Amino acid sequence: MTDTDTDWKKAAKDAWNAEGWKEAAREAARKVTDGGGNNEEENTKPVLPIDPGDLPAVAEKLRDILARSGTLFDRGVPVRVTKPADGQFPAATPLTNHGVVRMAHQLCRPQKHGENVTLPDRVAALYLDMAGDWGLPRLVGITSSPLLSDDGGIRAAVGYDRDAGLYCCNIPDLPVPSRPSKRQAQDALATLRRAFRTFPFADATRMFDDELGVDAVDPKSPIGMDESGFLAGLMTAVCRQSLWLAPGFLLNAPQISGAGSGKGLLARAISAVA
Repeated sequence: MTDTDTDWKKAAKDAWNAEGWKEAAREAARKVTDGGGNNEEENTKPVLPIDPGDLPAVAEKLRDILARSGTLFDRGVPVRVTKPADGQFPAATPLTNHGVVRMAHQLCRPQKHGENVTLPDRVAALYLDMAGDWGLPRLVGITSSPLLSDDGGIRAAVGYDRDAGLYCCNIPDLPVPSRPSKRQAQDALATLRRAFRTFPFADATRMFDDELGVDAVDPKSPIGMDESGFLAGLMTAVCRQSLWLAPGFLLNAPQISGAGSGKGLLARAISAVA
């Protein structure tokens, strides 16, 4: 054995005995023992004792844990708001038996005789059967439109709005004056009328629009009933999520000229703006 070999082995032994290496080895052993999980985070979860002789009581304790989480809502069934990965509009997804089991393990530690266990399916089914007793906030719907209050105020919320019972997502912050003047209201009406001026409202006064090269509603003439009905439908759709009850609106056209008159486009425009 050469002096070089002896020096290399001695250096390797010294490095292994260094406290840093020892701690690294102990940490690796802990991770293997714990399954690689975050034990500190796991220990902060409340324990849910599983008593096979009284599963309804277990379901009631689970109900209290899920109600405190703030992640579930009551829409006739327990639901959670899910956001698709592609950025599309969120959806209210009903909770299934498997979903209850998954959420239980995210929020607590089901244990039997002091050992971690999987939440029994019967407990999940008992929980879902607690209609009206889930203790969850009601979810009327999901909206991306500003909320209209009973006093006429407009507000933009983020997440769940308890007063309205709505989950709010991507609501624009509209610069609407708190006390609009009559002139501002007239300007807003003129903006809406101009956007839809080419539609053939039956009782509207029409004129040739040199800019567009087609007939359009004359903005200087009094607004007719048909155009007023459309604008009422448009504004109703925009604030529909804030209304307990709303009227329906019918778009029709004479059979002689019904096809291609624009009633389908008008209906789609209402939905698009809303």
